[in-house]
Amino acid sequence: MRKSNAQSTNHVKDLALEESLSFNTQRVSIINSDPTSPMFVTWFHVSCYFPILTACLGPIANTISIACVVEKWREIKKSEDRSQASTLVVQDPAGIFTFNVISLVLGFISNIVLLLHFSEKLSYLKAQCICIVGWTAASLILLVDVIVCAAKYFERNHEKTIGFWFAAITSGLYFGCTITLTTHFIGFFRGRYPAKFNLIKNERSLMVFTVSFSIILIWGGGMFSALLGISYGNALYFCVVSILTLGLGDILPLSVAAKIMSLVYSTIGVINLALIIAMTRGIFQESAGSVVFFHRVEILRTAELKRIKNGKITYSSEEAFNKMHQIRKIANSRQKLYS
Repeated sequence: MRKSNAQSTNHVKDLALEESLSFNTQRVSIINSDPTSPMFVTWFHVSCYFPILTACLGPIANTISIACVVEKWREIKKSEDRSQASTLVVQDPAGIFTFNVISLVLGFISNIVLLLHFSEKLSYLKAQCICIVGWTAASLILLVDVIVCAAKYFERNHEKTIGFWFAAITSGLYFGCTITLTTHFIGFFRGRYPAKFNLIKNERSLMVFTVSFSIILIWGGGMFSALLGISYGNALYFCVVSILTLGLGDILPLSVAAKIMSLVYSTIGVINLALIIAMTRGIFQESAGSVVFFHRVEILRTAELKRIKNGKITYSSEEAFNKMHQIRKIANSRQKLYS
């Protein structure tokens, strides 16, 4: 019986040692906050995941912004009969088009700067300042463009095209990039972590995949615009529907070349998207789970230490070990649920 208890204790010790050795302290050690505080987990999320969100939003926003420039924002329907509906595209005012291009350039510059920082070719402070200012300006310029165009240049017979709505979406995505980076900068400014993104080497390659995904969308938009005889904006919509395998059927490849390229394009796009999802999920699951485990252990351990200091309870060495094992089990169950 004693031998069985000894084996069980040794097994528990081995598990505890294995968990401790496998825990990545690199991420946690840079967070300057009390591990038992709820803000510890908050600042950890900001330091790790906000850069990842920006890396996903930025390239997609830049891709859609191309459609904002290429597509006209207004059209006139010649016929109300849907079976024979035809439209006449109206040229955008010169001012609207000019500011649209400026927004596109600012967005691309910000995205390139973020990519340079992800590859550790540019310092944190320079990259953050350029990206925050660039994406804020791009978002505001495009927002003003949309509001002015809707209020001043739309007549009664005008209707909004897909280009107009792409512009509204892009403005929101640019602003999302501004929010995530600004929040991360606030954490650095308050001294919660050093001047860097809390990412390890292999996680920084995520942005390479998101940029390649945006390039695939840009290429697909141009290719299917020519093959299917549709506008760039509608071709971009067709690309997204194809990659997501939705199969709505509102735009169909009829020629042999279009059918073949649809199969090739969908395969390439799905593989790239799957890699992005798998990598993003892995980053969230592996890092968040271990940090929640550490955070929960510290909360329970600190509470137990207070009880001991206040004389409410005493432990022998074996009882203290068993109590810590119980705390780790509770934290481990929370970690699995969170992951």
